[in-house]
This record gives sequence, C-alpha cells and structure tokens, in this order.
Amino acid sequence: AAADAVMLFSKAGGLELPILEAMACEVPVIGINAHAIGEHLADGRGYGVSPGFIHMDVWGNGLRYYVKVHEAVEALDFLYENKPEKAMLAAARQYVAARTWKKAGQLLADILNQGNTLHEQDKEKRTTAPALLLEGAS
Repeated sequence: AAADAVMLFSKAGGLELPILEAMACEVPVIGINAHAIGEHLADGRGYGVSPGFIHMDVWGNGLRYYVKVHEAVEALDFLYENKPEKAMLAAARQYVAARTWKKAGQLLADILNQGNTLHEQDKEKRTTAPALLLEGAS
C-alpha cells in the first residue's frame, strides 16, 4: 500500500468512501467514533477516536463532531510503534467486500416492499373501518 495509515475525522459524515477504500487495501484506519466512520471501524476493524466536542450546525441540519486531538495522536503513535494486527486488517477488508451494490439494491427493494405492504394494509383498514362503524351503530 502507498500509505501506512489513513486518518479521517469528518465533522458531518456521509458514506466515507476513503475509509472503505483504505480498508479494502488493508491499510489501517484511524477515525472518529461518529456517523458512518464509527460504523465502519466498529468490531475492531479500525481505531476509533472519541468526539471531543459536538454541536448542531448553524442551519440546524445535524450534529458536527470534532475529534479529541490527543486521542488521535495516541492512536497514531500506537500504530507507529506496533504493527496493526493482520486479523483486524482482514476483517476490515471482508467488511468492505460484503458491501456490494447488489446487496444495497436488495436492501432498498426490501424496504420499499415493506413500505408498500404497510401502505396497502393501512389502505385496507381505511376502507373497512366505515363498515365496522356502521355495524356498531345499529
């Protein structure tokens, strides 16, 4: 790999593709334990650093997470002095390999189907409710 480690401390977060790319290349990752970064590094797949400061963005769109700098330095020092465990790097790579577009598409389709089923059930309740009310009134 061209890098010894990747550090990413996004304040707001998204999918965080740079982290997934590093994990796929078995490069150790140090990141903030928040939003997608925390999810990617969970279960020993990387080195998580605690948020030191959290606030709502000025527009009220979401929380912003700021890293504890001393923890980030400690994690980097740890990596400098110790080789990352092969099992951690392999687990990170397996995690990324399991995240396919096909699986994401299937998950979305399942959610949409579930929503459609719930909508149909709700629609059925709305069409049968007046008949129940009429029966009870007689």
